[in-house]
Amino acid sequence: MTPEMDELVSSFFDNGYVTQLDAEIRDYICQTEKGTKKAFIDVLCQRGYKIDDITQEFDRQCSCSTLRYVPSDDTYVGVPLGMNLWSDMCNRIHDQESMVAGRLQRTGSSIKIDIYRTDFQSLKLKKKVKSIGLRPCPVMRWTKKFQKGAALKCLDYLMEVLPPAPHEGGSSVLQEIREVISRKPKRAPWAWLVAHPVVKLELSPTRKRVVKTLLSLSNGPVDWKGTPVSLDELKMHTNLPSEEIEESIEYFNGKGIVRKVYGDFTPTSLGYPLLRHAFRSRPCVTFAVVHRTDREYQLEVSTPSYLAPEIRDSLEERGGTISGVSTPAVFFFEKSQVGEVMDALITELLNPMRK
Repeated sequence: MTPEMDELVSSFFDNGYVTQLDAEIRDYICQTEKGTKKAFIDVLCQRGYKIDDITQEFDRQCSCSTLRYVPSDDTYVGVPLGMNLWSDMCNRIHDQESMVAGRLQRTGSSIKIDIYRTDFQSLKLKKKVKSIGLRPCPVMRWTKKFQKGAALKCLDYLMEVLPPAPHEGGSSVLQEIREVISRKPKRAPWAWLVAHPVVKLELSPTRKRVVKTLLSLSNGPVDWKGTPVSLDELKMHTNLPSEEIEESIEYFNGKGIVRKVYGDFTPTSLGYPLLRHAFRSRPCVTFAVVHRTDREYQLEVSTPSYLAPEIRDSLEERGGTISGVSTPAVFFFEKSQVGEVMDALITELLNPMRK
């Protein structure tokens, strides 16, 4: 990196959905890394999918930062951001039923807990959620505000009803997704699950200015009814020369943060939340807990580069090991020790010195 570059690692735990066709395309591109449009269509048609559905899903996968279309070669290439997310989903697929994941955020003197809903969760967990008083809210979450002590009890109750995770192996990711979807009504042919997207960026002042302007003007990805932004609009609002804007756009396009739509630009549906999390001012912590064995639990806390230093220090002091590109922090503890880490996180979030 040049001296004026800042490194940004953005990450969070969240839920999202995959369809069977979605999973097939992600799996195929992660194996081949690239393929002609014709080759893609031929393979997927042989697996029973319709051409109209396939071409529609191609566009969605470009928005999800899994694919990038190269018109000159009529080829789709894999985008590392989306491919890495698929790898993360594959690694977590057998843990989904034994997992509770969510977000902790301060609201005044309280802690707001969001628990991510998935299609893998047991009836026992859903009943416990209801008994605690968490209410459903968009999109696919349960939420409630607590005082610190009640927040810790809520998390403890949820961990208590998680079944131990099965040993790895058995059915494939595609089989797991197919099985979950088969149990749902035909009008909802998708599977919601928890994953941990991560992106690492090198940001110059110019790149940061361009992407912040794009996020603001677009008001989200075009797939979410956002507005595509033209090069002229970016020039007018940044007062930067065309070549500097184009260099920035090319960089973010390669990273899967931005894509071109009919000559204009839009953030991707994965890039937008990753950068929105990075640039937001309200501190929060996202986490996932998996019941590994009778007594052992695995706690993961997302540790993006913008996480408050005091929270990061607290995690390191309690023995968290850092995974991947400095995120997440991982602990293997008994349930009571997981509660101690959560206690420390909530204490830091409620610190009156923290804005």
